[in-house]
Amino acid sequence: MRRKGKHSAVAGMLAAVLAFMSLAGCGGQVPGGNAPDGPETDQAADVSALDGHKLAEAVYPEREPYPDEMDFVDEKTGEFDDEGFSAAYDRWWTQRRAVWDVPDADGKCLESFSRRASRQFLSGADGKNRTVSPVNLYLALAMLAEITEGESREQILELLDAETAEEVRTHAANLWNLCYSNDGAVTTILANSLWLQDGMEYRQETLDRLAKDYFASSYSGIMGSEEYNQALQAWLNQQTGGLLKEQAAGIRLSPETVLALASTLYYRAKWQNEFSESATAQAVFHGSGGEEPWDFLNSSSYGGYYWGEKFGATALSLNESGSMWLILPDEGVTVEELLADEETFDLVQSRGTWENHKYLKINLSLPKFDVVSDLDLMEGLKAMGVEDVFDSGRSDFSPLMDEDGLFLSEAKHASRVKIDEKGVEAAAYTVMAVAGAAMPPEEEMDLVFDRPFLFALTSKTGLPLFVGVVNTMGEGNPEETMSENGAEDEKGAPYAAGEAVTMESSEENAPSGERGEWETWAYIRNLEGDRLRMDPVEYIQEGDRERIGELGLTEADLAGGFCIYNPDPSEEELLLTPETEYTFIDWGRDFVDSDDPEELRITGASREQFETYLNTYENSRPGMPFFFRIRDGAVVSVTEEPMA
Repeated sequence: MRRKGKHSAVAGMLAAVLAFMSLAGCGGQVPGGNAPDGPETDQAADVSALDGHKLAEAVYPEREPYPDEMDFVDEKTGEFDDEGFSAAYDRWWTQRRAVWDVPDADGKCLESFSRRASRQFLSGADGKNRTVSPVNLYLALAMLAEITEGESREQILELLDAETAEEVRTHAANLWNLCYSNDGAVTTILANSLWLQDGMEYRQETLDRLAKDYFASSYSGIMGSEEYNQALQAWLNQQTGGLLKEQAAGIRLSPETVLALASTLYYRAKWQNEFSESATAQAVFHGSGGEEPWDFLNSSSYGGYYWGEKFGATALSLNESGSMWLILPDEGVTVEELLADEETFDLVQSRGTWENHKYLKINLSLPKFDVVSDLDLMEGLKAMGVEDVFDSGRSDFSPLMDEDGLFLSEAKHASRVKIDEKGVEAAAYTVMAVAGAAMPPEEEMDLVFDRPFLFALTSKTGLPLFVGVVNTMGEGNPEETMSENGAEDEKGAPYAAGEAVTMESSEENAPSGERGEWETWAYIRNLEGDRLRMDPVEYIQEGDRERIGELGLTEADLAGGFCIYNPDPSEEELLLTPETEYTFIDWGRDFVDSDDPEELRITGASREQFETYLNTYENSRPGMPFFFRIRDGAVVSVTEEPMA
């Protein structure tokens, strides 16, 4: 099935997390398939340093590519192969849905750990910015559990809220598959690796398990040598797109290291709606660094506003992906208090079921930020109960090798998240070697993030990829640009490009205040009780040359065969009656469990089903218009029409 009629700008990249665990020995003499392409970046690593060290490469699953519309445009005639595109989209969507159909799709196994890890490593920032990746930390600790035994393993399992290593292994495999995507629509690449010491004897079955279940490539070399250090740094830079070159340069393997585990997460997606550069303006951020003049991103659009007893929040959607939550403490409430509050994490993990929310026009003002943090995790992990692996007298690494006295010598986490008009870009590595509580206004509100706040990036299924706190602007570099450039409407034109659409023309597009029957396409702005407010729009198809000429539209404006024209956003209030007919397409499979596009069309839906669809499917209102038939100010029918 095909999601059509959306105009998405590139949100940029949310890049890499590296988890690296370095095991050292004491009391003894230490002797001297196909990985995916790494992040596209101007700072590509010199991976030739890896030559000669590679023992095995992980073989990544093949995923159906997201169809590029331009591949379906005839170069000679300019005609769009709608049937071919739809077939390609259906193949992509069917496979993607199958990946999501696993027991851990809701990320329940991560909920407890995500809360504990976020609190532990984000609290006590002392006015600095911090960010962590709960998903990556979970996967890194899961690998650590594989190479430990006894109390060392039990402490890790307890932190991961699991009973057995097999349970963690299953969760980790499902989470890996849920996150992994390299299909052209969303890029989430997880890359794991093992760094071994030449001449040491390792249990092959353990290494094989890590390669099979964690897609871990293997390398071997002389620990402490400059050549091997450069190989590791090259791998880090390759997987993180060069975003953490400074931090990676400080990662070095000591001669005492016997094994290192590394894991990266690289994420890139597209904003559903981009920020206009022309709207960016300077304002003051009241942070830990004092009054800081800074560039703020600004937008006015309809969206969901969420509130709790201590915060107000909104979520910025990513096309075919997840969301970035922005959580603003109430006046007088600190980010530390939000981190300690269960309600904060309840919101992030609510997956569209948060009761205190309202759909309205939000005038959002958000500072560009570039958060860089470099954390030592050892004390934090000990505080969460993982102690024995750091103690050579108590640690048990027998699943890995027979050597005594092995211990975890370092556990660090470096991360970076930055945003601008084009979107979000982030990288991280972990080294182990307005009013909130009050109801919002009825129609419109200002949401200004001009003081310390929290952010969380979640996947399509709600997995917490990154969580962070922004305390100050002084640590970032707003002049750096995103790695992925987005298609921007520089003029801020009131239309969105789309694909070809067949629609009934109406000569009676009368305002709702007039009597009679009429019909229109419109965005749904609010639905409350028996009242619905909508914003009428106009569909202009590529064949309507006269109208295109009147408006001065270009081929780029009609790149997909039509555009949605909305020069003067307004609202019409209409009455919903018991006779109103509702039709929508159950893209989120909330009511129909099927991959057949025809079966997903819900005809004759109830008022309750339609409202549930609007509130739970993140793209239903801001992303597309509905087709209305109206009589005497009441809605006869409202239909989500496939645009084909």
